[in-house]
Amino acid sequence: MLTATSSSGSGANSNPTPTTSTSSTETALPTPLPTFLNNQTVPSARGFLFQAWSGYNYTGNVTQVMTEEGFFDLTTNATTDPLGAVSYVWIPDKRLSCCITFCVNTTYAGGYWCQEKRQTRASGRFPRIWIGCGDAAHAEHACS
Repeated sequence: MLTATSSSGSGANSNPTPTTSTSSTETALPTPLPTFLNNQTVPSARGFLFQAWSGYNYTGNVTQVMTEEGFFDLTTNATTDPLGAVSYVWIPDKRLSCCITFCVNTTYAGGYWCQEKRQTRASGRFPRIWIGCGDAAHAEHACS
């Protein structure tokens, strides 16, 4: 950033000598969310994180990294069609006491999980999840 320009001279035949000075302030940028949770080391201060894949062993189509509470129909960035996930990474925030419910459809739950889990082969496909934090999150939730 250019902050000042000055010139000085001491006579009719003198050539002015321009001078410039610059200053900058460094600001730490926030660390971006990892693109894929299955091969990343994630700082614990970030809150909970969830990401799912359509294929076993973290292959196929992938969802965005989810960081909010609520119901989510699992889709990819490229389509709004249900993903039907079979592998996932769930990294809960232990301070917030967060859990996730895996939904078979918009009516039935297939189970819930509260501890960190890196699942390469789920027992069945799940196209919808519910993520919540606090005491009420520690139970299987309805999926609608």
